[in-house]
Amino acid sequence: AAEPHRSKPQKNPKKNIDSNHILILGEENFLIMKVTKAKKVFSIILPITVFVSVFFLSTTEVHALSCIPPQNIFVVAYEQGNFLDGFTIEHRLTGNICDTRPVVRERTDNLQSAFTTASQNLNKSVSTGVYQLSTRCLAGRWDEWCVKESTFEQLSSNPSELARHKSEWQIKEQEELRSVTTQKWSVAVIIVAIVALAILWPWILVKIWPNLRKRLSLFLIIAILLQAPLALILQWMFIWSHRLWQTTASISSVVLGLFILIEIIFLIVRKIRSRNVFV
Repeated sequence: AAEPHRSKPQKNPKKNIDSNHILILGEENFLIMKVTKAKKVFSIILPITVFVSVFFLSTTEVHALSCIPPQNIFVVAYEQGNFLDGFTIEHRLTGNICDTRPVVRERTDNLQSAFTTASQNLNKSVSTGVYQLSTRCLAGRWDEWCVKESTFEQLSSNPSELARHKSEWQIKEQEELRSVTTQKWSVAVIIVAIVALAILWPWILVKIWPNLRKRLSLFLIIAILLQAPLALILQWMFIWSHRLWQTTASISSVVLGLFILIEIIFLIVRKIRSRNVFV
C-alpha cells in the first residue's frame, strides 16, 4: 500500500501573534517611552532648581544688608514767603527685601523748619507757590552729605495747587498698597501650589494613566529627590521677606518633610509586600 503524503516540516515555523500580544507590546513600549521622558525632564529640573536656590540664598543676605532707603518727600505751599500748609510722603517697608511704598502724612510738624534749613543750605529762595524737598535727612537735622543727597524744586507758582498734588500722592498710595497686598497673597498661593504639585504629581499621573501604576515606586523616588531640596530651599529662601511668606514657607517645608517620611514608609511596605507575593 502506498504511504500517505506527508508534508515536510518547516524549518522556521511562523509564530502566531494575535492582536492581544500586539496591544501588550504596544503598551509596554508606551510605558517605557513615558518613563524615559519623565526621567529626562526631572533630571533637567533638579539641577536648575538647586542652582537657582543656591544663587538666591547667596545674594539674599547681601541685598538685605545693602538696601538704601528712598528719599522722603516734603511738599509745602508758601505765599509771599509765609508757610501755609503741606504734607509729607514717607516710604515704609512692605516686608519684602528693600521694597517700600509711599505713605502720605498730613501732619505739618517740622515742615517749616525743614524747608527753612534746606533752603538755606541749598541756597534756594522761597516766595509764592508749591515747593518740594526730597531728602534722606531728618527734618530737624542737616549734615554735610545732605546737600548732595537732596533736591529742592518748585512744582507750581500757585499755592492752591497743593491740594491737587496731595490727591495725586494719595491715589498713588492706595495703588501701591493694593499692589503690595496682591503680591503678598499671590506669592503665598504659589508656594502652596508648588508644594502641593511636588507632593501629588506621582498620584496624579497614576490617576490619569492607570497603566503607569507599575511605575509608581519609581515616580515616588523621583518625587523624594525633588521634595528634599525643595524643603531645604523653603526654609531659607524667604528669610528676609514678608512674615506671611516666611510662615507659609516654613509650614510647607514641614509638610514636605512629613510626606517624604510617609513616601519612604510606603515604598518599604510596598517592597515587602511584593516579596511576600513572589514567595
